[in-house]
Parts: sequence; structure tokens; C-alpha cells
Amino acid sequence: VQYGALFPVFRDLVRDIDPRIRADACTLLGRCDARAIRHLIDALEDESPVVRERAALGLGAQGALAEEAVPFLTDHLNDPIFRVRASAVCALGKIGSWAVNYAQSDLIALLGDREE
Repeated sequence: VQYGALFPVFRDLVRDIDPRIRADACTLLGRCDARAIRHLIDALEDESPVVRERAALGLGAQGALAEEAVPFLTDHLNDPIFRVRASAVCALGKIGSWAVNYAQSDLIALLGDREE
């Protein structure tokens, strides 16, 4: 499947009224090209934790291309929702070791973090 060709559809769906659709759109944007990165960064601010989680995972799927997202993902290491924090950690790891180094102090603070 050529996800890049469907980028305009996914980009529009990330603003849908239904959070489930926004979350799925984030997953699909993660499979697109670098045009998706800015939209995924914006989705990190969504009111729905599932959308924030999927946006972080979508950024991780972009790998090193998502380097501009590192400060935003680092901010979400303090998200009140465990799954969002965990997804931000995973995304930083997939972006690269320099991203982990960037967020090192915030990551150390998460040691022992668990879902409550």
C-alpha cells in the first residue's frame, strides 16, 4: 500500500470530531512520508490520550526523519497518562540515540514509572 498517496486524507482525518478516527489517522500518518511529521506533532496536543499516544507512536515510526519532534516528545514524558509517556519513550528510542541523550534527564526521572 502506498500510504504517501493517501496523505491528504489522513491529514484531514487527524482533525475529525471522533477521537478514534483521529487516533487511527495518526497511526496511518506514521506510515506516510515526512510531510506527516508536523501533523503528528500537532496531534501530541490533542485532548484525547489515545490520540496523543498514537501521535507519539507515529512519530517513532518516522524514525530519524522526526528529529524536530524530539522536544515535543520530551515534553510528553510528563503526560499524566502512562501510555502516552510510554509511547513517547518508544518514539525517542526509534528516532535515535541522540534523541535519547537529549531527553536523558527526563528519562531518568521516569525510572520506576508504572501505570497506576
